[in-house]
Amino acid sequence: MPLQKQNAKVYLLAGPTGSGKSELIRHFLENNIQALDLEEMCRHDGSVFSSLTYQKQPSSYQFHKQLLKTWNRFDLSKPIFIESELKRIGNLNLPEWLVKSMEEARLILLDVDKTLRSKRLSKIVEQADPGQFTACLQRLSFKLGPKKLGEAMLHFSLADWKATADILMDYYDSTPGYLFYPERIKIQITVNQWDAAYITRLIWEKLELSSPDGLSNQFVPNQP
Repeated sequence: MPLQKQNAKVYLLAGPTGSGKSELIRHFLENNIQALDLEEMCRHDGSVFSSLTYQKQPSSYQFHKQLLKTWNRFDLSKPIFIESELKRIGNLNLPEWLVKSMEEARLILLDVDKTLRSKRLSKIVEQADPGQFTACLQRLSFKLGPKKLGEAMLHFSLADWKATADILMDYYDSTPGYLFYPERIKIQITVNQWDAAYITRLIWEKLELSSPDGLSNQFVPNQP
């Protein structure tokens, strides 16, 4: 267990599918902002479509070793950002100390316009390997039901990326495991245009944080 983990200033990025949480985490890391990219560590995005991006997952030992190594490098006096995830990502279980930290973390809700989310998901669907995407989609047959599955398969075969994405978005939006608890929300960021630097600036202004070291001059948040 990491020492002094209870003193960490952990913020959890939450939001519905297509909000860009994973992309924002990567943007943080690229700009020297403390963040855990659990999906990259686990080589899994937590969905049946994970194989579109990742292949083999690491062993539990490898994952936990990398996680501890990363966590122990953090400056606990500065914010640490983590994407909201379930306790199990693919075949890997998150350690209890991290689950507890995430459950107690301040929650940042990305309230992204649904049309914008649809556009983002449509691009992912369009770029997917047809055979792999169809195989992944069939794994949702029980949960989607034959009618919705048939519609999604038809739309995909006709290259109607938006209609395909909208069916998946509606499914994930109604899945209990992907919901959040309103009482835990620390701040809510309304996003009508998706730009990582812009959203980062909004988060820093809402949290009244000073600019992190190494961030580009384009990032100019309000100072506390």
